[in-house]
Amino acid sequence: MNKALKQGGDFIVQFPVLNTEHPLIKYAGRAINELGFNARYESWHSPWYVPDSIEQFNIMMKEVGFSDVKASMESNLFSFPSAEAVYQHFNSVGLELLAAPLNETEKEFFFNRVMIDLKDDFSKEAVLRYERIFAKARKV
Repeated sequence: MNKALKQGGDFIVQFPVLNTEHPLIKYAGRAINELGFNARYESWHSPWYVPDSIEQFNIMMKEVGFSDVKASMESNLFSFPSAEAVYQHFNSVGLELLAAPLNETEKEFFFNRVMIDLKDDFSKEAVLRYERIFAKARKV
């Protein structure tokens, strides 16, 4: 990203905080635990890189040549009309990527378990909390 900007150019980004409280990560982890698939993930690395904190993001941005780094975290609630709607949302944002270490049969169990857990938790409307980091920096 730094190479793509001219000197003095602004870099603006937003990204999810993908910790254990992120709804997708939380439900995937829950299904993995319930199905006893933990060993399949011991050497697996997430396909996403997201800094663990605003402080880590600020340090990283300065190390690669940005200045005037400003970042903030926002937490928002999102409503979904049903557990099925949440599942479709999870599919659109990376549920399949989280099933990568599993074989086809295990994937089917995994996806079904996520859906069962969602239905157990949300008989009607589902409200989920998402945290995002919003940041701006200038290329030195």
